[in-house]
Amino acid sequence: MVFNFFFKFPAKYTLDCHLRGHQDAILCLVVSSSGMLLASRGFDGLRMWDLCKKVQLAEPLQIQSPQDPIMAIAWLMLNDGSQETLCCRTALGYLVIWRQHLNTVVEFEEVMSRRISGSHEIMAITSDVGNSTGNCIIMATQDRHVQAWTLDSRNRFSSMFSMQ
Repeated sequence: MVFNFFFKFPAKYTLDCHLRGHQDAILCLVVSSSGMLLASRGFDGLRMWDLCKKVQLAEPLQIQSPQDPIMAIAWLMLNDGSQETLCCRTALGYLVIWRQHLNTVVEFEEVMSRRISGSHEIMAITSDVGNSTGNCIIMATQDRHVQAWTLDSRNRFSSMFSMQ
């Protein structure tokens, strides 16, 4: 309110809906590249939303571990655009990937859970569609490493490079 008063920004945006589901603080959220899905991570776990229907989707199966919470999330898109893929990083260095079932928005399955950086936290994660080899996933870890990986449509995960 005070910020808007001083800078006189026009009110261009209106509230479209309330998405309910989390019972505690939300730590991070990300919208898929298609704009159809939203993923949010809070103290009470991971939630996914269908933004077109404005409903919460079934929670993907996840191991709830207070010692290893999901710290960040990113959407990946396969080159053919057929399936949304959610990539999560955890405090203990795990990378977890859920992929959308073919021809459905509402169901996701875990296709990979792998410790990437020893016991070091993955601090940042980003992705690019890449080329014919698959998605490029780039991570920065607490021990000052930058790692690049590819994930193809058959869920093969391979290292491209790692440097400190």
